[in-house]
Amino acid sequence: MTNNVTKIVNQVSHIYRLLQAKEFSFKCQSFEETITSGNPGDIIYCDPPYIDRHVDYYNGWDSEHEKTLYRVLSNSPSKFILSTWHHNDYRKNEYIDSLWEEFDILTREHFYHVGGSEKNRNPMVEAIITNYDIPIDEYKQPKKPEQLMLLEAQTTYA
Repeated sequence: MTNNVTKIVNQVSHIYRLLQAKEFSFKCQSFEETITSGNPGDIIYCDPPYIDRHVDYYNGWDSEHEKTLYRVLSNSPSKFILSTWHHNDYRKNEYIDSLWEEFDILTREHFYHVGGSEKNRNPMVEAIITNYDIPIDEYKQPKKPEQLMLLEAQTTYA
């Protein structure tokens, strides 16, 4: 438990120093207002609730929100990065093909470690959607993630 508290304190301390070193502006407004205020030199990162995924805010993000997000990002002069889900073993995110297919879509398998029982902890393919080319080859060829046991360190060989 002490190790987790130390990590959190260190993270808060790092963010505090970062906020002191740069000039930030925080606004409480709709995503439409935020995105439409973007300029050509900006990069907008969007991480909305994953459409059609059963999460705590599942009922808060619907088809109209997803379509509005698509519309405002498509019309923005800014570059954007959108994080969403692509597919899992059971179904595909239908909005990938119906809305987002015109953009660059990078995928990577991600294993969820949460769930009431182990059978509910399944891999999912995440999608990063951009309106500009990201030259990161490792994302274009997803690798099978290594599943580590609790307290096991990942070994890297040079």
